Amino acid sequence: MTTFLAVKRLAFLALCCLGLAGCGPYSCMLTLACGTGLPHTDYFVVTFLSGTPAPSDAGLDAIANAVHQAERRTPGSIAITGSAPPDGPVPSLEQQRADAITAAFIKAGIDARLVRTVINPDTAAAYEQRKDSFTIGLDYGKVTQE
Repeated sequence: MTTFLAVKRLAFLALCCLGLAGCGPYSCMLTLACGTGLPHTDYFVVTFLSGTPAPSDAGLDAIANAVHQAERRTPGSIAITGSAPPDGPVPSLEQQRADAITAAFIKAGIDARLVRTVINPDTAAAYEQRKDSFTIGLDYGKVTQE
C-alpha cells in the first residue's frame, strides 16, 4: 500500500511540474490560478442610446466593468475605439461619447495618460452598424505605442 501512495504522490508532483512548465493538460488550470503575465487585452463593448451621448443600461454596465477591471489591475494602455463615416470629419456625437468614456476612467483615478481614443473612418455599411457603440480595450503585458 505504501508503494501505491508513493506512486500517487509522484504522479501528482509530475502533473504539477508539467503544469508549471506550461506543458500538459493541467497547465491552463495552474496558469489561471497563478496568473501568467502574458500579454492580452480585455474588451468591453459600450452601447449608446441612438442619436444621444448617453450610454444604454448595458453600456453603463460595460463602462463600470471596464473601470472596475482597470482599478483592480492597471493596464499598460486603454484604447477607446469608435467608428466614423467614411467621408468627412468625426461627428461631434462620436467625440462626446468617447469623452464620456474617458471621463469615467479619470473620475475613478485611472491615469489619463493611459487612455487613448481612436475613431476610425469605416465603410458606410460598417458605420451604420457600429455608430452607436464603442469598444474599450484594456491592454496588459507588452503594449506597442502608436
